[in-house]
Amino acid sequence: MTAPAPFGIVNFDMGTGERIYIETWGCQMNLHQSEGIDAVLRRAGYAVVEEMDDADVVLFNTCLVRQKAEEKVYGRIGAVHKMKRSRPVLLGVGGCLSQVKGEQLLKRFPVVDFVFGTSGHADLPDLIGAALNGSDGLSKLAPPNRSIDEVPYRRSGRNTAMITITEGCSNFCTYCIVPFARGPMRSRAPEGILAEIQREVEAGYPEILLLGQNVDSYGFDRPEFGRFPELLQRIAETGPRRIRFTSSHPRDITPAVLEVIASHTQICNHIHLACQSGSDRILSAMNRGYTRAKFLETARAARGMIPGVNLTTDLIVGFPGETEEDFADSLRMLEEARFGSVFVASFSPRPGTEAATMPNPVPEDVKQRRLHEVLDLQRRIALDANRALVGDTVEILVEGNTRQGVGYGRCDDHRTMVLDRHCEQGQFITATISDASAAALKGEALTPIPAGMDVSKGTR
Repeated sequence: MTAPAPFGIVNFDMGTGERIYIETWGCQMNLHQSEGIDAVLRRAGYAVVEEMDDADVVLFNTCLVRQKAEEKVYGRIGAVHKMKRSRPVLLGVGGCLSQVKGEQLLKRFPVVDFVFGTSGHADLPDLIGAALNGSDGLSKLAPPNRSIDEVPYRRSGRNTAMITITEGCSNFCTYCIVPFARGPMRSRAPEGILAEIQREVEAGYPEILLLGQNVDSYGFDRPEFGRFPELLQRIAETGPRRIRFTSSHPRDITPAVLEVIASHTQICNHIHLACQSGSDRILSAMNRGYTRAKFLETARAARGMIPGVNLTTDLIVGFPGETEEDFADSLRMLEEARFGSVFVASFSPRPGTEAATMPNPVPEDVKQRRLHEVLDLQRRIALDANRALVGDTVEILVEGNTRQGVGYGRCDDHRTMVLDRHCEQGQFITATISDASAAALKGEALTPIPAGMDVSKGTR
């Protein structure tokens, strides 16, 4: 038996068709970019496999939003380290972690053969080819400010086609790594967006999900493209059965956006509007660009214009200097806004951000207590809101079936529903809400909804 080669001296002699494994962390933008990486590599002749143990080349598409996400990547690098003891395999680490810390990764982890960033994925076949031919410690970290790549995508699911409309962010919230990892906000040309959507509609995708770190900023950088309300209007006219978008910034969402949502039944009754804090003092320290009163005004406007709209949010607890009164303001915000769901996280200092060096850090035990208080309050709010829907008839897009053999899916307003019988994935059905928990609705499936049937926004 041949002894395994030491790290950095791995010889490949496999011809074409090397097997690639892609593992993804983080946001939907990362998931979508992995779909692009998959398609680019297949087009170049590589085979993409489902299990890391079957791969000749392992790619990690990473996240840097919180420390825990970063640490998970380091753990997986360790798993590849062990794998390399028994057989030749190359490891490439990309995404947000590499964009910010790529050169550090190469120095800290000799097991990493190459790094790549958050853009320029069309160049990956050449980078992998060079690594396979013996080049060591390769780095392909283009500045994260290039235009959005028009690359093919191999969709990972049959229900939802994710479509990028903006990438990057120019807001520079003091806690956020995104502007450093993904660069300034760039809008994609509407012609490319609309053409891609039309292809996916013709391919039979029932739902289109528009992606951007801040979709409401669409066109800020390219006035000739128009603004987000105009783009959303044009997208609705291309014929998707359902349209979603994420994420919205409370400072930038406008009445014009709300009007377009209200006037098109295929645009879902759901807006993810990240408040991050209920304290004006903390919002200012975060550089969020709005006040508590302004946020609540926007929430009221959305509910007034869009019957049954479900508002969801993000919240950070334990931001540097957050006092008990600041935190109480956040709890009061939840009580007033009555979000359908809240994604809450304790503050995690990110390298290079202003908040990482702010004074008066909140102790970890206090962060954890506050996090659990938010979760407890939100469960009560969500349970009340969901129980109020019992008896309503809703439209469900079936996402699959549980281990118990019953269907589950999402309502128009993004709430999850578990049904009472087996259902076909991708099918639209009507269902009556029979019960509710804080996490989901339960429903009795009725009949499939014909493709041309109009479901009014007043029906939740």
